[in-house]
Amino acid sequence: GILSNIKLVLYTVIVAILLHLFVIEVYDVPTRSMASTIIQGDYVVVNKFIYGISTPRYLPFTNIEIPRIKLPAFIDPRRGDIIVFNFPGKKDEVKNLHSVNFIKRCVAIAGDTIQIVSSNLYVNRRLFPFIKTVTIDTAQSNSPDEDMFPGGVFYSKNNYGPIVVPKRGDKKFIDSKSINQWKVFIEREGHQVSVGTDNSILIDGKKVDGYTVKKNYYFMLGDNRDDSFDSRYWGFLSEDDIIGKAVLIYWSWNQNQSSNSLLKKLSSIRWSRIGTLVR
Repeated sequence: GILSNIKLVLYTVIVAILLHLFVIEVYDVPTRSMASTIIQGDYVVVNKFIYGISTPRYLPFTNIEIPRIKLPAFIDPRRGDIIVFNFPGKKDEVKNLHSVNFIKRCVAIAGDTIQIVSSNLYVNRRLFPFIKTVTIDTAQSNSPDEDMFPGGVFYSKNNYGPIVVPKRGDKKFIDSKSINQWKVFIEREGHQVSVGTDNSILIDGKKVDGYTVKKNYYFMLGDNRDDSFDSRYWGFLSEDDIIGKAVLIYWSWNQNQSSNSLLKKLSSIRWSRIGTLVR
């Protein structure tokens, strides 16, 4: 009867919403930062289950942040995984005020040392094996850039580091010279940081000479590194900001093709990309 059909529709909608929130989700890629692995106009299926189910960070369809509960992960993110995550904010921002999702490749996990030398990416002194696009050496990308993370170091796009990715339990020595590199990081972990009149470091009002890291972090890069706003600019990715692993391109077409003509739009479908695994 009508009541049975209404119940079926409601159950279907509830299941679809739960799958969307906790298991899988689809993202479109609007930038060139992951070319040629993922290009503009690709629609990617993301496995939200694999790294641990969690409740949404924001109330659906809003930017209102809500408390999160996360279950243990089946596996932890690994070097080479392509990950969708909540953008944590620019290097000087404690919190990003808007819900924005990024997709990048994880190149280093907690405890790793990362360095870029003349465009070559090294992790723990070994050449990173997942490079898809090699950046081009130019005077601009080799020049020290004050926009790079962390502040006051002046790395460049193609000569960066070495820098160690923070790991839960690590103790970082902090003084008045290094506090600018660690202030935002510590505040993102939920503390108040200030410098006393005697140049002492205060965390939550107490004098300290170090800080113990509370979470595991990751270093994220775009495969197309000359056109990627990634960890080189905004810092380490917290495990709490990870949404899931990109696994499949389920649709792809040229987003720049005029939408006024259905025929032209259909002719821009990239059939060869549909159904390909993301690697």
